[in-house]
Amino acid sequence: LLWMIYRDYSKRMLCGNQKKASTTDTKANKSNAKATKSAAHDVDNSCNNKDMFISIVGLASSAVLFTDSLYVYEFGRLFGFSLWCVTTVLAIRLALSLRTNASDNVMTRTKNKNSSIRMPNKNVMFQSAIFVCISTTVVVYLQSKGHVGNPHSNAILHQMPHPGIDLPTIEPGLYHSKSNPLVSSIASNLKESAYTYDVQHGATPYLVSGDQRTGIPFLVNSVEDQQYMRVYVTNPSDSEHLALDIAFPFDGFNYGGKRKLVHDSANPVYLVLHGLNGGSHEEYVKDLVQRRRAEGSTVVVMIARGMMDTTMSGWNVFHGARTG
Repeated sequence: LLWMIYRDYSKRMLCGNQKKASTTDTKANKSNAKATKSAAHDVDNSCNNKDMFISIVGLASSAVLFTDSLYVYEFGRLFGFSLWCVTTVLAIRLALSLRTNASDNVMTRTKNKNSSIRMPNKNVMFQSAIFVCISTTVVVYLQSKGHVGNPHSNAILHQMPHPGIDLPTIEPGLYHSKSNPLVSSIASNLKESAYTYDVQHGATPYLVSGDQRTGIPFLVNSVEDQQYMRVYVTNPSDSEHLALDIAFPFDGFNYGGKRKLVHDSANPVYLVLHGLNGGSHEEYVKDLVQRRRAEGSTVVVMIARGMMDTTMSGWNVFHGARTG
């Protein structure tokens, strides 16, 4: 967004300088004006591709902030809508300026009796991309109606209500089955800090979204590799195999400079489910494993089918909605 604003301001300044230069009458000033215009034209040609790319990325990113439920819950509608409006205006202004420059070039070529009076393909593609981004955003926004169901969708999805995107009745907190005594007992012993992650409970204040708080710490910090023991287990429902990477804690003694791995039944065992493209080698998984092992706990990382080059014995490949 800052780049788009800077480039928009720069183009306005260049246009102003060119208009001032064109109003002078002396030959020296005319030659300077031509040189200034030529230099500006060269700069524009070198920056146009970058400007168009950044504009499309900025427009798409602001559309995600405006329509994606994760960011709507985090920041509300107004934040994403404001960014989307600003990036839309700047992208349209850039498209219009490129169209004007292309028209000037066509007029110049016509006066010089050159052929090929045609709008550059990249400008047409840029304008089409803007139209697609804006149209998609509007359609997605109009379809997000909270709990209002779409009859056609309900018929297809067996009368499931359309979840929409605006769910103002859901408050942050811990949701669990109160009819299950074991789950209720576990939930009653959890402190608020165990399931709440915000600035008041230790979240980094200048990382404003969950994506940033998850990704950036593990991009700038590395965690040492953990020692795992891989075990394969059979799923009794379909006789397929799953890989488990088990990390045992060290005991408190040194045996000739070596430490033994032990399982302490007095400490909890953690079962870790990795992300869509992960495994036991992911930084955030290794970080959790390292911390829990230091506390004396055993950590088991379940490797989804086919991940980490594991062999599959059947047709059921990895699916994000299935844990086994």
